[in-house]
Amino acid sequence: MEMNLPDKCNNAPKQKVLFNYVKEQMLNMKMDTVNVIYLMSHGKMASILCMAYKDNETFKVAYFAEFQNHKKDSDINEVTSMIEKISSE
Repeated sequence: MEMNLPDKCNNAPKQKVLFNYVKEQMLNMKMDTVNVIYLMSHGKMASILCMAYKDNETFKVAYFAEFQNHKKDSDINEVTSMIEKISSE
């Protein structure tokens, strides 16, 4: 699987944790390619928006993570995801 990040993403600890979590989810879903559009974090929250591609289908994927606290070594407490198929051939 190919997973592409924008130039200015994945520089904060919580962004890296969420990116790795989403990468594992996309591998489990057997996606072919994932293009990250936004990856943001602030305080104890982080979110990612992606376009994912599998077998000529396109999906819009969003994950929202709440961490246990605001510290940079905090673990994920809860994740909400939304996956929408937006096209197929």
